[in-house]
Amino acid sequence: MSSSPSGVQPAAKKPRIPEIDILRTMAILAVIMIHATGFMLSKLDKASSYYLPYSALQNLSAFAVPVFIFISGFVLFYSYLEKPITSRLLGTFYRKRMLTAVVPYIAFSVIYYLVRHRNDPDLLTLPNLKHFGYLLLTGQAYTHLYYMIVIIQFYLLFPLLLYAMQKIKRPLIILLAGVLVQWAYYFVNREVIVKLTNIPEVLHQTGDFFTSYIAYFMFGAYLAAHGERFMAFARFQKPGQSAWGRSIPWIFIFAVWLGAGLYYAYINYMGAAHKIWATSQTFQSVWFVYNLASGLVLFRLAIWVYKALGSGWRQAVLLIGQCSFGIYLLHPLVLMYYRKLPVSGNPLLFHLYFIGEYASALLLSWAITYFLMRRFRWSWVLFGSSLAKRQIGNGSGSGQPG
Repeated sequence: MSSSPSGVQPAAKKPRIPEIDILRTMAILAVIMIHATGFMLSKLDKASSYYLPYSALQNLSAFAVPVFIFISGFVLFYSYLEKPITSRLLGTFYRKRMLTAVVPYIAFSVIYYLVRHRNDPDLLTLPNLKHFGYLLLTGQAYTHLYYMIVIIQFYLLFPLLLYAMQKIKRPLIILLAGVLVQWAYYFVNREVIVKLTNIPEVLHQTGDFFTSYIAYFMFGAYLAAHGERFMAFARFQKPGQSAWGRSIPWIFIFAVWLGAGLYYAYINYMGAAHKIWATSQTFQSVWFVYNLASGLVLFRLAIWVYKALGSGWRQAVLLIGQCSFGIYLLHPLVLMYYRKLPVSGNPLLFHLYFIGEYASALLLSWAITYFLMRRFRWSWVLFGSSLAKRQIGNGSGSGQPG
């Protein structure tokens, strides 16, 4: 792949899409919601009247990681699809990914490992260092870092996927291939891998592999390949259509999204609270539809938010999106210390504890990320880049969870 695919010419710089940062904001808010509600659910009896609303909040936020991966697919293909694949492009691409994703991942893996084992007198012994090496390779230094391993896998594969998209020139075929791979992996895991007991434990952790998310990545790629048409569709700018004609497809998409989300929350609640479990295939199918629809609905919502907010609020929401990588990496550390506070059994204090947990995870992580990225050049080691250098809009697909 050292030469340009035939028919691919150097492209002019594409316009920024500022709504992408708002989409990132929505995804990071959902990530924090999953983690904050998970802790509160662990403190509740399943027969409690409060179990249902907290369970619903958690499961309705389940689109978080798939949407981040959808964003990554969209941004990467939007930025690179019309560029010839050359050795120079590949070298630049991988160098950027190393600096903006791998280095921060290693840095935070070290931070979380040290924090978790700070009282271990044998912390720096060879067995512990070997154990850390294993955790680093598998994304298990802390619970949320598996995502970094997944996104690094996509970065490694991206040139091949880009080559396929440029060569085949049929985005729908590439999307369907991604869907096929994801579902094939699900069935192989269910029928074969899960029954194997003599393989490394990491191979049973299906959420750590790109094959569990490739359909969402390629859905982003598919929409990016139709960039101008999709943005016109999403922004209600499609020529020759009435307002009602432009609205009908979105009403249908929203109905599918809402129905799938509510049903997904329902079957999870019934399983957790009443032990009435849906089949594995039902869970997977509903979650799959919900995630795909979330990519579209939240994109449309991001466009509406960008237009509706005043300049001050809009800038704040954009900044959360620009800082989402740092917020993602930092917020479990904030939660770790916040949860040292006791949880009250009083209903009002219980709910206030949750509000404080969510708000502190978001606001403290955001404030720390923003301060470091604005003030210190070395902040790229933690967050992949400085805020001063980052553009509002497309980004490069690196250094962001999405």
